[in-house]
Amino acid sequence: MASRLRALMNDGRLTPLSYFFARFIAAEYGLDEDSVAVVSAALVSEQNQQGDTCVDLRRFAAKPLFDADSAARGHSIEAPEYGVWISLLEPEPCIGEAGEFAPLILEAPRLYLGRFWHYEDRVRELILARLSNEPNIDAARLKEGLDRLFPAPSESTEPDWQKAACALAVCRRLAILSGGPGTGKTTTLVKVLALLLEQHPGLRIGLAAPTGKAAARMLESIRERKQHIPADPSIRARIPDQASTLHRLLEYDGYRFRVDRRHPLVLDCL
Repeated sequence: MASRLRALMNDGRLTPLSYFFARFIAAEYGLDEDSVAVVSAALVSEQNQQGDTCVDLRRFAAKPLFDADSAARGHSIEAPEYGVWISLLEPEPCIGEAGEFAPLILEAPRLYLGRFWHYEDRVRELILARLSNEPNIDAARLKEGLDRLFPAPSESTEPDWQKAACALAVCRRLAILSGGPGTGKTTTLVKVLALLLEQHPGLRIGLAAPTGKAAARMLESIRERKQHIPADPSIRARIPDQASTLHRLLEYDGYRFRVDRRHPLVLDCL
């Protein structure tokens, strides 16, 4: 009799990649294809293909997995309650703890494909390393620049969050600027670059975006906005007027990135 996972794959509700990954786990560790660990492996693979690095088990606990409509065909798989789910996964040899090497990593409430846990952990280490190393900043020059780029309205008592974002970005090795369309991200970015160049005029800056269209749109906005900021013309001239995709910047050749830890970008600011 075919397993429920195979039936879901035959119904088109589970990708072949997820099914065969789960079947590999079952064969490698002597598990039943319908066991909780194997079904969880299929779930993690399925979510990974949709762009998630992990599965938050609380989100799926006590619910039909993969496709609720499959219950009509008798192929439904319902997840256990969250606490029960964790207790069933923890003793399985195919599932490791954080930091271990195993096909799956359980860091409750999240279940990862093992390699994606290690990818994420490496990114975390690199971020923390950058955050622990503060740049050399002339505070008086930064204050003058902030006050010039963000003159305070006389009647306003609200904080200027763009000004705060600029100050934080200049004072950190890593900054994340977020906001919906029209919230001023590009304008803030241009002012951050101006403030950085006022601190270090020889700063080597690179601009990149995920896609060519995004890079072109970013560059067009930067070119337009940098003409209107109250900064010395020499500073405005140093704000880059070239941008690339991340893949081009890191010299991806279809197989690997030529730019890496051993061959880093010749940049001070990206």
